[in-house]
Amino acid sequence: MNLKISGRFLTAGIMLLGIIRSHAENSQAVFEPSGFASIEAGQIVKGSYDQTEFTHTWLQKAIAHFGLQAALNERVSVNFDVECWMTYSSPQLLSLYAGSEPRFRIKSLPQQSFLLDRAEGVYTAGSRDRALVQIGVGYFPFKYDPDAKNLGEYLFRSGTYPGYLSTVFDFPMSRLLGLRISGDLFSWLHQDLLLTSEAEMYPLQDYSLTYIVSGKAGSVLEAGGGISFARLWPVNAHATTPDTMNAIVVNGDTTGYYTFRGIKLMALISFDPKALFVSDVFGKNDLRLYSEAAVLGVKNYPVYYNDLLQRLPVMMGFNVPAFKLLDVLSLEVEWYDSRYPDSYYNEYIMRIPQPVMPPDANYAHNDWKWTVYAKKTFAGHVCLIGQAANDHIRTLTLDPLKQDREETLVKPGHWYYMVKTQFSF
Repeated sequence: MNLKISGRFLTAGIMLLGIIRSHAENSQAVFEPSGFASIEAGQIVKGSYDQTEFTHTWLQKAIAHFGLQAALNERVSVNFDVECWMTYSSPQLLSLYAGSEPRFRIKSLPQQSFLLDRAEGVYTAGSRDRALVQIGVGYFPFKYDPDAKNLGEYLFRSGTYPGYLSTVFDFPMSRLLGLRISGDLFSWLHQDLLLTSEAEMYPLQDYSLTYIVSGKAGSVLEAGGGISFARLWPVNAHATTPDTMNAIVVNGDTTGYYTFRGIKLMALISFDPKALFVSDVFGKNDLRLYSEAAVLGVKNYPVYYNDLLQRLPVMMGFNVPAFKLLDVLSLEVEWYDSRYPDSYYNEYIMRIPQPVMPPDANYAHNDWKWTVYAKKTFAGHVCLIGQAANDHIRTLTLDPLKQDREETLVKPGHWYYMVKTQFSF
């Protein structure tokens, strides 16, 4: 984002909050500031950029986050959160050093940018302790699988046609633009209905409708499911279902056109055996076993999308007993048997809803992904987070034209590690 635009946006947001606070000084408004400062660093031990392998590339990012919740009364609140990032690029194809294996020259200059994390108005019906219905409008982070530490959250972190997946270190959720209606039926059933506008991936602004439900059976079992009508209402029908370079050809005849629209399904379940016995040696998150699966497009199309099993990612996780020494120590694995590269190049650049073809006949997709995640909180305000993984991260470049749209870790032997220190208030 342009720094001048970012600065003006931040200034406008602060002025808006000042107006709200001034207006509410004579009322019973309650203001709750929050924020954190963090630095994360690590290394891609082995990865790939533009189908060329590289090794031992340093990653680093600093984040400053500030948020303010203005509760105007018991029913209405306004949430405003912004972040400032200082990031360094991942490998860029600028030059290759001579040697036994390719290495990339890295730009050393950091990039500073502002990020809108939340700008949402919320209306709550019921008490603050138990919201019968909560309606939020704006831009907001959203997470429906509380157990997922890195993998999963498929409904909003995936494409439909083509079915790519994405992950971000220590951010297993999505930022959504639109309307959400959340509520609890009884004390054990939670529901979310979301009408969201696409804010990140081409074609932009298409509207999707998503419904998610989850329930608890005591303290032992939780299960849920969801359905997302992705791009149900296109803003530009020609962009969502293009008729250029996008024909479905069967036996030499055009039978239709591929589309970015589709229906996603999701199911999740978690099991916590600690409620079955009495013990005080385990931490709150220890021993939880959980899983999530999704179908990225229920409809088959000839040629590219003719096998539903190749559009079905499955994640399983287990919280290893840390005996209160850590907040959580989680192991996650994922199986996704797609025969195409995990890339959104055709959607973002070519603007056609077709998968990227394998580079050669020897290409083998890495069906298995894994994550080891650990977190420890000190004194309630300082936390240390570590992760090693082969997941769906992508290289970050300071020049968007040099961005690799395929995931960085394309082979089983590829992996990275990250460590993060965060101070919050």
